[in-house]
Amino acid sequence: MARFAPDETPQSVLSDVGRVDWAHLWHLRGAATNVPALLAELASGTSRDERRQALRTLGGIVLPFYDGIDGAVCEVTSYVVPFVARLAAANAPDASDLLALLRRIAVIAWDRPPLAPRPGPRVAAAVWSRAMAQLLSRPGPPRPPEHAVARFAAMATGAAGALMRHFDPVGAEAAYGHRTHEALVASLPRVFRLLGHDDAEVRSEAARLLERLAQSACRPSDMALRIVGHLEDQRDEAVVAHLVLALGHIGDRHARPVLDALQGAVDPLVRILAALGTPGHEDALGDASARLDVLVGALVAPASLAERYEHATGRPMTADVNHALLEKRGDAALAQKLLAAIRGTRDPSSAKPLLDVVLELVFDDRPAGSAPLAGATLSRDQQFVLARIYEGPSDPELHARLVAKGLPVDGRTLLAMTRLN
Repeated sequence: MARFAPDETPQSVLSDVGRVDWAHLWHLRGAATNVPALLAELASGTSRDERRQALRTLGGIVLPFYDGIDGAVCEVTSYVVPFVARLAAANAPDASDLLALLRRIAVIAWDRPPLAPRPGPRVAAAVWSRAMAQLLSRPGPPRPPEHAVARFAAMATGAAGALMRHFDPVGAEAAYGHRTHEALVASLPRVFRLLGHDDAEVRSEAARLLERLAQSACRPSDMALRIVGHLEDQRDEAVVAHLVLALGHIGDRHARPVLDALQGAVDPLVRILAALGTPGHEDALGDASARLDVLVGALVAPASLAERYEHATGRPMTADVNHALLEKRGDAALAQKLLAAIRGTRDPSSAKPLLDVVLELVFDDRPAGSAPLAGATLSRDQQFVLARIYEGPSDPELHARLVAKGLPVDGRTLLAMTRLN
């Protein structure tokens, strides 16, 4: 892994900021004339509190918190992205926070609809007028800023033509998302270089951003090859975790053999990550059954492994594994593996994560009265008992029903129900 070395200084980045005509770019609060000052604060050696405040302000500009939803990019977003990426790669202070902002932008930009044609000005003006009228009529805070009121008044008097470039409610947001997407893709070389940064937090944020960008890779083969190249020498567990998951998002022919091989890795964490990274591509794996074995085994793995997973990814392992397994609803092999794992547990309480998945399988939407599982059929009474299995003898009603049915009252009740033990 090549050690990171910046190829420019924060000051050289700022020298290019002045080349943009910020006064003619808009966001929800008005013209983007304050963006250069905010970028300068992020690049400077001022106090961390001042930089964080500048980052919060910039985040509110590029991802406006509008109408209670943090889910919009605006005209200025795609212009800010390159400078934020360059500052991070120029070793500006708080580079990890800059990468985290890019990841938030990526989440929103990737959810935008494809680039759409703009509507006619009359249609757009009518839609915007209705939206502003609703905003202005709402009681109490938040009240719209002064410039929004002025724009609404201008539109009401027919002087809105020049404003439609900035506020096209049908087509503009899609266009802004498309441009932001392109700006993020252009930042990929810098993000890859940051995987070699000395700061572990910067490396981790760079890998998390790559995982997100991999979900919509424009050139999947190139990205897969670059990720594989960085995996070979990477020793940072968090970086490895996000890069393996990124390969799964790509699903490219270069990624699949690597994921297949990683399911046989010595490190159980890598095996789990590789298995999780292939939910949509398991048919291409050399042994799809091996993936189920890894995922089912993860549910009864030692707590220390779950802690490693959460530390590396920032997410609970059980939740991710459950989600991956439930994508295989209706697979008899999955049910058999779950039941075999339950049968092999010594302590009934350790079977709980496995039973949680079985419960989800049992309560899948089926014709009234029963739900099939591995060739067996569970009645409504059996489903009731199964759903409350953990309450055991402490629940008099459940205990009475178990006894009446001649069923055991420990964690192996499921096996008796399905007649597979």
